[in-house]
Amino acid sequence: LRRRFLYYAGISLGFGLLMALPTLYIAADSPTDRPTFAEQAFILLISNLVYASAFIVAWRARPDYRRILRIAFLTYVSASLLAITFTHVYFLYSSLPAAEASFQEGRSVGARIARARVPVTRPTTSDATDATTKPEITLSTREGTARASADAAEIASLFEGPVRYSYVDKSVLKIGSARPSFTLPWAIDNAVYALMWGSLLFSLAFNHFFISLFLPWTVRESRRPALIIASGFLIMVGIDWLFGGAWWPVVLVACACLPFVFLPGTVICWWRYSRFNKQFKQRFESDSFKKLQADLIGARKIHEANLPAPITDGPIRVAFDYEPMREIGGDLLMLHRSRDGNAVTAVLFDVTGHGVSAALSVNRIVGEIERTFAMDADASPELLICNLNKYISAILAKHQIYATAIVVRIDAKAGTLEYVNAGHPPGIAFGPSDSSTLLSPTAMMLGVCDGDEFDCEMVRLDFSPRGLSSLVLYTDGASEALDPDDRMLCVEGTLNFIRDASLERSDPAKWPAAVHDRVVAHRQSPPTDDTLVVAMWRV
Repeated sequence: LRRRFLYYAGISLGFGLLMALPTLYIAADSPTDRPTFAEQAFILLISNLVYASAFIVAWRARPDYRRILRIAFLTYVSASLLAITFTHVYFLYSSLPAAEASFQEGRSVGARIARARVPVTRPTTSDATDATTKPEITLSTREGTARASADAAEIASLFEGPVRYSYVDKSVLKIGSARPSFTLPWAIDNAVYALMWGSLLFSLAFNHFFISLFLPWTVRESRRPALIIASGFLIMVGIDWLFGGAWWPVVLVACACLPFVFLPGTVICWWRYSRFNKQFKQRFESDSFKKLQADLIGARKIHEANLPAPITDGPIRVAFDYEPMREIGGDLLMLHRSRDGNAVTAVLFDVTGHGVSAALSVNRIVGEIERTFAMDADASPELLICNLNKYISAILAKHQIYATAIVVRIDAKAGTLEYVNAGHPPGIAFGPSDSSTLLSPTAMMLGVCDGDEFDCEMVRLDFSPRGLSSLVLYTDGASEALDPDDRMLCVEGTLNFIRDASLERSDPAKWPAAVHDRVVAHRQSPPTDDTLVVAMWRV
């Protein structure tokens, strides 16, 4: 900004000094009734001193942003008001007297008389021009009355241009020139006023446009000095109208043109600021988005750290596939193995909502689950669900946050599968000969009612070599996936995808990815919810 202002002040100063040379040359050869060379030099010195002072201050003091704007404002307003004052004084002191003197020098005595009433002694002949005697006449002019002896032809010679004369009565001969009846000095005065105001308006328009090219003003900032300068111009026009006798139509035209004087500079400020604002917003929002994206990536790493590693050893194996709707989501899987490694407890839950708020709620629920396992390493699915409901109803429900969950505990040594489904989509367990069993809900959504009113049922199934051997769990991101025609996959469609994946692939570790691929092919669009598919099987 400082560099821009230095360019503005330096160019304005150089332009002012360049224009001063012909002005001073004209002043040196001007008549004495115009401003003298010394007077004109003083006016130009004061005008350029404003830009010179501003340039020195901005160059030596190195002011800050706000002070530069203040200096620019004062420089522009002071220079413009001085231009208005000096131009006004110069025209009143120089142009008006010069025009009047030039007009007076070219006029004859007759031209100064619009109409002359000349008393004469009527001659004996019928036509005044045929009179042989020269009647003694009286010429009435604005300069006084003079008596002379002349005939009509001599009287006519006093006038410029064609002459008309006629007898008004017996003793008065009416003589007049063919000039218009208006006063010529009055027209010259208004022409000078129009020229002065027009030159000033052009000068103000150029100065406002010029400074708007350099300074990054907003539209409001460009209007402030314009209002002050316009007020000074109106005061000058008002003085000329009240005391100088300017014609009111000329005054009206000058005032009507004033608002358009600052329009080019204002348009430049509007265009540049809107363009800058757009680019700044794009850059700022882009930078902010990148920072937010980096924060979300970091949060996702922390959030997904809660996801367990797949279990690839021992009698019970676990694999899963996870796709969050956003960087982080509200679905989570927790795995807990017994000390001997024969039992595995899987907690799959889905918090209402999406994004950061859901992820924060998930982290709080994870802490409650870890607290339960720390107190009882062999906690049953029923105990886990009851404790989660107490926590969610007391802590999260007041924020309108609830959750669905399914807890499955497989004990390979005992050959049992125990589960509690709290409002979660039903899972499916496979047995011999491709038989299957649904893990249907046995309790309501967590957090809807408090601990005393919450009722859940734990179901025990055979998970021995003669019974069930594998199962698949999922969240509603899969069952609620919409195709391009807004048709929902639903639970039955998800279970069919799971059955197809189990028939096509003998390795249960590949089932979650296969089911997820079918869900993605069904929706053919980005996810609208978090999707988590889990497979557990016995080896």
